[in-house]
Amino acid sequence: MTATTMSASAVRRRSAMTQLTITELKLFTRGRAGAGLGVSVRVSLLLLLIIFGGIHAFNTPVRKYGGLTTLDVYVPILLVFALALLSLVAMPATLASYRELGVLRRLKTTPAGPARVLAAQLAVTLAVAAVTVVVLLAVARGGYGVAMPRQIGGFVVGGLLAAAALMATGLFVASAPDSVPQSPAVCV
Repeated sequence: MTATTMSASAVRRRSAMTQLTITELKLFTRGRAGAGLGVSVRVSLLLLLIIFGGIHAFNTPVRKYGGLTTLDVYVPILLVFALALLSLVAMPATLASYRELGVLRRLKTTPAGPARVLAAQLAVTLAVAAVTVVVLLAVARGGYGVAMPRQIGGFVVGGLLAAAALMATGLFVASAPDSVPQSPAVCV
């Protein structure tokens, strides 16, 4: 009896940040943010990549592009487009719903605090962005023979910088929904 009690108490507890990240991932897959994920992957992968990949002119090498096809040149644009959809649609929508429901205000009274929830949301969005990039590159390479990046290090650094800029913009958009002036004046 004591052996089972000891082993149950010896189970390592997860840190608050890990538990919040797991919870955010579960909420992400179930909630409105899952629609953002679906939009980012479906629009960029299904609509744009598959449609543009089916156009014959996009698959012929262009001398102006150094022998690359138009689709080879367009895939990085699709990657940034998918990151932008995740950062500027899915993440702000989730954080706005937290604000509407009072989740962040209630978390101020707990040891976890709202900053950890925001960090967990950011970690989940970055993980989903990484999966989206891998899926897009795999489909582009496997389905259409798109050339992989020649400088993997530069590609990763550029991708991380683009993700950081877009995620920061998304967090800014989510953090200031009430800062828009309510004056009837029309800006020109």
